[in-house]
Amino acid sequence: MAYNSEQVRELYSQYTVNLYPRGTGVVMERGKGALVWDLEGREYIDFTSGIGVTSLGHAHPEVTKVALDQIEKFVHSSNSFYNAPHAMLAEKLCTLSGYDKAFFSNSGAEANEAAFKLARKWGHSISKDKKEIISFDSSFHGRTLGTISATGSQAVKGDYEPLIPGFYQIPAFDIEALKAKLNENTAAFIFEPIIARDGLIFPKAGFIEELVKLREKHQFLIIVDEMQSGIGRTGELFGYMNFDFKPDIVSMAKGLATGFPIGATLCNDEVAVTMQVGTHGTTFGGNPLSCAVGTKVLEIISTPEFKSDVLSKGTALTDQLKQIANRYPGILTSVRGVGMMVGAELGVQASDFVNKLSDEGLMCMTGGKDSIRIYPPLVATSEQIERGVQIIEKVCATF
Repeated sequence: MAYNSEQVRELYSQYTVNLYPRGTGVVMERGKGALVWDLEGREYIDFTSGIGVTSLGHAHPEVTKVALDQIEKFVHSSNSFYNAPHAMLAEKLCTLSGYDKAFFSNSGAEANEAAFKLARKWGHSISKDKKEIISFDSSFHGRTLGTISATGSQAVKGDYEPLIPGFYQIPAFDIEALKAKLNENTAAFIFEPIIARDGLIFPKAGFIEELVKLREKHQFLIIVDEMQSGIGRTGELFGYMNFDFKPDIVSMAKGLATGFPIGATLCNDEVAVTMQVGTHGTTFGGNPLSCAVGTKVLEIISTPEFKSDVLSKGTALTDQLKQIANRYPGILTSVRGVGMMVGAELGVQASDFVNKLSDEGLMCMTGGKDSIRIYPPLVATSEQIERGVQIIEKVCATF
């Protein structure tokens, strides 16, 4: 039975738990590269990448081939057995990043949960009380009970108390607040190297250098959450690589398998050795289908030519948006970006702005009540980016 968009929306309303804002009403049917089409055949330019997930866009031919080849072999094996795609992705990630070990899960929240458990296991190897984890009060690290305990947003915490003890928040990139909160029981500090809200928030000058010094002094682990800034989006494999330091643990998901569910947590041997057989695991983590696709994604995005292309297109995107901000300073109040990770603060309600973009054929997403996130697929063409920017300017002119 074929459904139209209105019927699909009615099915959602009747049969699914209402948890997600879907103000634009778009019902996607298919996609190709940076373009998507709804059930009625209307074309949109995708400036969301599924919140940074479809790094190589939709229906990428090389990804499709790898996925179909793996489906014809097998898509799941118990973690009681070995499978080659799992091993190959672990090797690829470790080789490209310089870390020793990888753990695979199914999502960003699970990747962060693994990071927290690694940190507490490592802390316990030093002292049974070394278990505290510090994060930012503006942070978002997932929606499991553990990750909302680390998340700063009260809206996300909701009515889920009591939360897991041992998590503490400080203002974003406030080195003095971090110094005040650190103590001998601090096991880890987790943060996004580029905070994906309020038009993107970058580290304050000197923060990273002081953070590294504090790690040496207080003996705690630095965890970076690379859900949105990782997998080539900034022009580097990971966002932290723009700031010349190396964390102890790196968590990622989203773009790693360009739409197939996967999460990953990287660490070095001195941290990994604290976990033994049976101390953590997941049924579907490291499944051969997602891992095979993940390896292909890394092969594509890790070439110098691909990185250069992302940086070139991203710079053009940010520059063009800044020009619009100069023409409409009351609408686009600021624009910040690195690579194909761009944010803009607005002088109008973000949801209204995004809905108007959708009406004009551009998919975009909010980054707070008065900001938007602009994440085109890394394979978006310069022409598609320019068309998207033109739509943004057209919408600015309507306010």
